[in-house]
Amino acid sequence: MSDNLAIARRGWEALNRKDFDAVMQYIHPDVEWRPALGPGSVEGTVVRGRDAYDAWLRQGLLEVWDEFRGENLEFRELPGNRVLLLGELVARGRASGVQTRTRFGQVAELRDGLVVRVTAYPDHASALAAAGAGLPEIVRRAVDAYNARDVAALAELCEPDFEFRPAMAAGIEGRAYRGLEGAERYFAELRETWDEMRIVPGAVRPWREGFVVGITAHARGHASGVKIDQAASAVFTLHGDRIVAVELFIDPCAAARAAGLQPED
Repeated sequence: MSDNLAIARRGWEALNRKDFDAVMQYIHPDVEWRPALGPGSVEGTVVRGRDAYDAWLRQGLLEVWDEFRGENLEFRELPGNRVLLLGELVARGRASGVQTRTRFGQVAELRDGLVVRVTAYPDHASALAAAGAGLPEIVRRAVDAYNARDVAALAELCEPDFEFRPAMAAGIEGRAYRGLEGAERYFAELRETWDEMRIVPGAVRPWREGFVVGITAHARGHASGVKIDQAASAVFTLHGDRIVAVELFIDPCAAARAAGLQPED
């Protein structure tokens, strides 16, 4: 068993014992925790820093659940110092007394032998997609950067004058955002419109200049609070190992045609 797998497994063993002091031994000072279902948080919450994560475990988690544990846990090593976890979460609500059993997944990233980033997913399929099963590394990293609103990470992947065309940019279809300044402006507009917005990649089709990637956007409106799940396709255009353009399409047939591919049934 690799060091990363051993650390992830020991961390979950400590969590199941509710030995939070032991859990903290495996957590990086700059940890970033993104729960999908809670417990103790709504989807879209980001907990940053070891102290904040410690408080979330001891207060937020225990305020919601009288008991909780992970069962049938499967750990898989991924490239880039990452670990995929698939399992079932068994919990009992403190107020309701109702016991639940749900499938969940997590993708953890480790740095210097400590967990520095964890993103949770509400089912195995979403976790597997985020883990990049069959996903090109540059696409996986771009999706991670988008979901983290990490402009610095995008700078490592993209040409300086790269272009991003969302299918819906704050409600305006077809608008283009160029370069890092454009990415910062887009993320600012995104935050004004949506309380939550993350994308999960799916099927990948190569084309002569890059990839066409099926995606699902999970979002919640800032004003309405309404949640949506929107399927779309992203056409990635590459120059060597750098991204020069990404264009989103609601219609997968339009995405295929834009890449010179035949639409799939």
